Amino acid sequence: MLAADFRNPMLVAREAATLDLLSGGRVELGLGAGRPNAGADYERLGIPFDRGGARVDRLAAALAVISAQLEGDTYPRPLQQPRPPLLVAAAGPRLLALAGREADIVAIAGRPDEPESAVAERIARVRAAAPQRDVELNLNLAAVGVELDAGARAHLGGVTLEELERVGSVAVLLGSPERMAEELLRRREVLGISYVTASAAQMDALGPLVERLTGR
Repeated sequence: MLAADFRNPMLVAREAATLDLLSGGRVELGLGAGRPNAGADYERLGIPFDRGGARVDRLAAALAVISAQLEGDTYPRPLQQPRPPLLVAAAGPRLLALAGREADIVAIAGRPDEPESAVAERIARVRAAAPQRDVELNLNLAAVGVELDAGARAHLGGVTLEELERVGSVAVLLGSPERMAEELLRRREVLGISYVTASAAQMDALGPLVERLTGR
């Protein structure tokens, strides 16, 4: 997952194509407009931290360049054709619409302590932007099993798992492996989320779900 402002899109396309070849066609290229609280990162790089709309405009321009390069007759050629999948992380209305039109995978961003209804509203914006496109939906898990991810703990500032469960957060996956597997299937059916990401620390808790969900 890359912040588009930090990198030249021509170089990103070339590096993504090279990695796609080296990995046997396993690359997914994630791009975003920069976190809302990323001002310090921009300052360290000597880049102005512009308003969100300007950053979204630059992301749109970068996506156009990267797509054209990866799909064009250039070297190196990616193994996946016409190009590796593009993933865009989005939370605000303009970015959700852009992701719906241009991305293959949309990572639905937001706070882990939001209710499921807030996520459903964002998904509706993605679908409305390009109703004929088949876009895969992704969600990052803040907690799996019985423990919050370290990043989520810092971001939430003391919010507990019990509170997240009470508001109906879809960023948490709690309970037994059977319960967690059924909850992922429910989210796929109701929200269309078929792709989840989690930290390395959560892999042991997610492992038992693989067998239960294989073929389902």
